[in-house]
Amino acid sequence: MLLLENNFDADPWPKSDRTALQLALFPESPKKECDDSMELAKLLCSKGVDPNLVAQKDRLTPLQQAIEHGNLEIVELLFEHHANVNKHSEPDVEFDLSATHQPNEESLMTPLQLAIKEQHPAIIKTLLKHGADVNLRAKRCGPPGGHKPSILYPFLTPLQLALYTSQPEYVEMILEHGANINAPPHPQGGATVLQYAAMRGYVGLAEALLEKGAKVNAAASEYDGRTALEGAGEYGRLDMVQLLLNAGARVDGFDLERALDRAEGNGHIALKEYLERRCIGV
Repeated sequence: MLLLENNFDADPWPKSDRTALQLALFPESPKKECDDSMELAKLLCSKGVDPNLVAQKDRLTPLQQAIEHGNLEIVELLFEHHANVNKHSEPDVEFDLSATHQPNEESLMTPLQLAIKEQHPAIIKTLLKHGADVNLRAKRCGPPGGHKPSILYPFLTPLQLALYTSQPEYVEMILEHGANINAPPHPQGGATVLQYAAMRGYVGLAEALLEKGAKVNAAASEYDGRTALEGAGEYGRLDMVQLLLNAGARVDGFDLERALDRAEGNGHIALKEYLERRCIGV
């Protein structure tokens, strides 16, 4: 405290792998946590400590770490002192998904992505209120391959991530803030929002997405992808298949063939027969 009162620079911590603010808010040992942590953090912020500094060890900002802990009080404190709502580790760097060593997944995620992954609805609402970018995701690079990356969350849009993690309740909220309903899928095992809804069996949501302009015939991910119809067939979603067909899902050539193969390959014979009757009159 005395150092701070005498204008000690609280930002640089060359011998520590975490920032001063992170050390105050999140002591390394739970036994060290005390009621003074928030007061110390408030004092640090009042002295101008940078709330956006990235820790050397895990490459997390204080905001990302607060979200990991699910601590809304700390999130709000950081925003009071100008935390960057979209700050994440090296956002302009492209990451080679074919590399053996992958970076810390959470450090690549925006605060909004992280809050969705950790399932913190109050924090999600707070981030959106403070202008979180609902279309921001990490970049990727490296040679394409027929395998999914070991980390996928950072490379999905927040809207895609909500459905990938089976949290459809956040979709409308994110859409209201300008999310791209037709954002392309990650090229290695990703999916559009409608494709995820089709695979998960969210019929009511899929209907709402179609009404809002989701493309029923959007291209599948380049590697290990499925169109909405293929995904519904693979998971045996008869009601979803009916909805997609009524919405104009393509059933010519390979599109129907792949849907039939996925249905049959996963034991959904009744659905396969329905598709054959409806689409080719067998």
